[in-house]
Amino acid sequence: NNQSNSGEKFKTKNFKMEVELWTRPSSSSSSFEEEDNDQQVLDSVYTRMPNTAFLISMGLLGNSIAWKAASYADIFQGGFEHGEIVNVFFWISSIVSFVVIGTCYLWKCWFRPDLVRQEWQSPIRAHYMNTPHLILLMLAIGWPNQFFGTPVMGWRIMWTIGFIMQLCITQLMYERWFFANGAGQWLAHANPQFLLSTVGWFLLSVLGSIIGIAEDWGIALPSFCLGVGSVQYLMVIVNIFNGTNCTTCGVSRGSPDLFLLIAPPSVGVIAIDLLDGESQSFAILSEVVLGWCIFVYLLLCRLGLTILKRPPILGVYWAYIFPTSALATALIHYASVIDTRTARVIAIISILLAFVFVIVVSFRMLYECYTVITIKGKVWGDPLLERGNKVLLKVHNREGQVEIVSMA
Repeated sequence: NNQSNSGEKFKTKNFKMEVELWTRPSSSSSSFEEEDNDQQVLDSVYTRMPNTAFLISMGLLGNSIAWKAASYADIFQGGFEHGEIVNVFFWISSIVSFVVIGTCYLWKCWFRPDLVRQEWQSPIRAHYMNTPHLILLMLAIGWPNQFFGTPVMGWRIMWTIGFIMQLCITQLMYERWFFANGAGQWLAHANPQFLLSTVGWFLLSVLGSIIGIAEDWGIALPSFCLGVGSVQYLMVIVNIFNGTNCTTCGVSRGSPDLFLLIAPPSVGVIAIDLLDGESQSFAILSEVVLGWCIFVYLLLCRLGLTILKRPPILGVYWAYIFPTSALATALIHYASVIDTRTARVIAIISILLAFVFVIVVSFRMLYECYTVITIKGKVWGDPLLERGNKVLLKVHNREGQVEIVSMA
């Protein structure tokens, strides 16, 4: 090994294979050395698909829902009549991406459960375990009714599955927040990814109100979900703003993860108004929350974006997309109710910005894919597997082939 990595070789009698032990370079190493280390150690992203990749499907679905709302509200007033087509395009694209990513992740769960276990034990990556059922709920909300009908029973099944998964996963997550032993898992060390464990409650409230869960089941589950999500969001957001000295958060200025701050309240704006039940007026509380979302969005835009930097992991930049799309949907819903020119102009600007975001992030991801394909040995990185407290084993089997095993 002629790089800055330290290495040692040994043989085992039981397995009769040669093992090279590699460790992460020190923080003083250059970016070139770090990228070269990634090339030597990490295998193909398809065999270690990170759970952050599900953000791609969430981003596409966020745009699908926004364009569905725009087509219903007719915010362009006849100036653009293809909102339904855009809705279908993003909706189908999200399904395709979800199937591909989900298949790779299931392969990883079956053949490399140690990597899945590391994600679950990570104080940050564990929250991305919520994304599959969040995608399920968003698929129902963004469903193109004009082309595929209105399968209310199917939506109720999707809502039930999403509710059970949200309840089970968040029970474990919230237990960590209060009683975890690992650094960075306490609520006091909250980071923006914690909000992935709260936004599901708001999506459940919106979908539950749309399909009439409370009326059919005789229990106000959408209201209950909104209450749980609201309290948890307030707890997380306060600790995020108070935790600026937290060394485990891994959030920097302009980080895409910061945009998750506006995702739950943006969905909550719609949930509150739907529960209000007054179709001819916009709920005052929804206006209050919408004002907070706009303020935080402007703040995040002023802080800048990191889109020009190499993405540290597949899907991470798609955290820009879902929150901005959710805010655009909330503004479109607001404009459709109060029906003023100012509100329509703001709604149009928001959905166009969300569309620009998805185009820029898509091209940035395609460019990274191109470099990975064309540059020999270059792969997508994964900070979880590259941290100093993680060890990667390069195993040479009897046939001389290299196998990668990840260990704590």
